[in-house]
Amino acid sequence: MLPRRVVAAHVILPNFSPGGKYVVSVTADRSGALDKATGTAIANVQRYHAELTVTLELCSLPSGTYFLATTHEGDPSSYFYPMTVR
Repeated sequence: MLPRRVVAAHVILPNFSPGGKYVVSVTADRSGALDKATGTAIANVQRYHAELTVTLELCSLPSGTYFLATTHEGDPSSYFYPMTVR
């Protein structure tokens, strides 16, 4: 759950995710076609997982349910996590 403002979101990626550059998007659905907010970040590997902190501008989003999508640079697939903006 994230507030409707500019946030610095700390994301712990799934186990064995690679480090490196990621695009993090807030989308209306799992197709990822309609980005509502986007940021880039560098993930650092911490033992078995990678973590990143990304700045997202959520002020203009209406309250509701969205997906947080993480996409590693050079990988066409994304991981989607349900999220709520309030």
